[in-house]
Amino acid sequence: MWVQPTEDSRLKRAGFNCKRHSAKKIHHIDAMTHRSQHGLMRVIITYAVATIASMVILGYTVHMFIGGMVSQNVEYIAIAVVVGIDAMIIGWMTWDILHRRWKG
Repeated sequence: MWVQPTEDSRLKRAGFNCKRHSAKKIHHIDAMTHRSQHGLMRVIITYAVATIASMVILGYTVHMFIGGMVSQNVEYIAIAVVVGIDAMIIGWMTWDILHRRWKG
């Protein structure tokens, strides 16, 4: 069950330990949270675009290197392996950046 955070819990999470801070500080904390969520979405979209672009480029590169020298099925398998490895590497990089930036 989700419980609305209290003013005290928001202040403690932001590093303030007393109740003397005004509602203006709470509004500032909420605005920072909104900005970080906006930044998170921007990072996810950026990495999604980078992943799709690199997968297309790597798939075409494999086609240019081995296309015509091997059968079409082997070429498709090689493209799938290279693109899969690329997706895993970029996925790991994305996870690492999100983990470091938003989880502390």
